[in-house]
Amino acid sequence: MNSLAQMVGGDSVRVSGVNNRSVVPNQASLQVLPFGTELLRQDLPPNEVYFLRRGLVKLYRLEADGREVFVALRAPGWILGLDAALLQRPSPVTASAITECHVHRLHTTQFLKLVEADAAFACSLLRLLSEEFYDDVGRRTQLSTPAARTRLLQFFSQFLPEGPVRVGKEVTLDIPLKEGDIAGYLAIHPSTLSKIYKKLEAEGVIRRHKGRTIIKRMDVVLPHVDPIHTAWKLPGGGFGSTSES
Repeated sequence: MNSLAQMVGGDSVRVSGVNNRSVVPNQASLQVLPFGTELLRQDLPPNEVYFLRRGLVKLYRLEADGREVFVALRAPGWILGLDAALLQRPSPVTASAITECHVHRLHTTQFLKLVEADAAFACSLLRLLSEEFYDDVGRRTQLSTPAARTRLLQFFSQFLPEGPVRVGKEVTLDIPLKEGDIAGYLAIHPSTLSKIYKKLEAEGVIRRHKGRTIIKRMDVVLPHVDPIHTAWKLPGGGFGSTSES
């Protein structure tokens, strides 16, 4: 996949994203959005679409019983509100910035006019939607894995730095998600996830320090790298740094 490396807080992002640098329209204005900014709101039509240039955005739904259902992460390269804008329907999710985000924003009316007038732009959007479908297949495959421990190790693998990782090195993962969000994303009960973390720590596979997960035994994690979920593998590293163990 031709992905776009992006820096967040000095570290490279390595989560779902594709290279849309060439398709950002000239009409789209660049804006810096602080952490917590709501870009889309569930059940409301998007007034704008957002070309994500830097940062991470969480997609989630609120169910009728008040539960928050984690849907996906979006990294640089994604166009937020694309599907709802093209279909001219309400957004099925809320999109919230979980880091500072740099976005190019374009009013939905301008966006739709551009789609109709520019065949090359429309073609690039078709490719992006195909990438999203492919990414969703990878995620569904991951969630079909019955073992919660395996799902968590696969999740860790998606934040590994790009390129070869030596088994004799520790790898630090700066995952910008709360444990509850990770549990929701992996469809694991929070108490179960907590037990898995503790067991992995007891086995010497990981350790946690100041909110960071540090992989101590890469030989345990590497077999769980998911080759299908390639959309996560952005070049240039990714929320990870290595050090000699």
